[in-house]
Amino acid sequence: MSPEERKRLYGRRLSELWNGDLSVADEVIAADFVGHWPGEPQKVRGPQALAELIGETRGYFTDLAFTAEVGPIAEDDTVAARWKGEGTFQDGTRVTMHGHDLLRVRSGRFAEYWALSEQPTPEEAA
Repeated sequence: MSPEERKRLYGRRLSELWNGDLSVADEVIAADFVGHWPGEPQKVRGPQALAELIGETRGYFTDLAFTAEVGPIAEDDTVAARWKGEGTFQDGTRVTMHGHDLLRVRSGRFAEYWALSEQPTPEEAA
């Protein structure tokens, strides 16, 4: 898989999967996928478990959208990026959050993921 193909794969993961189209999980996530989050001893395994985690995360918000701020950068079997998420919690609080992704690609799908997410920051009222 070329660097450009890995970048497009990341784009699908962020713009489709994390933005709510959970049906693409099997297309972009390997069957033996392992996801690592700081402070979480239990790893997320497989595309269905990741889709469930994303669905649960999205359930806290009335709207939630992710965009890439830096990258993606692809080298060897690795893709890295910095993302921005914006949304409104169920209580009406508008927040912005940022994070970094490091993913390993195998056979055209993401096989492993290391996430670093910052705490959501409430937006100030205008």
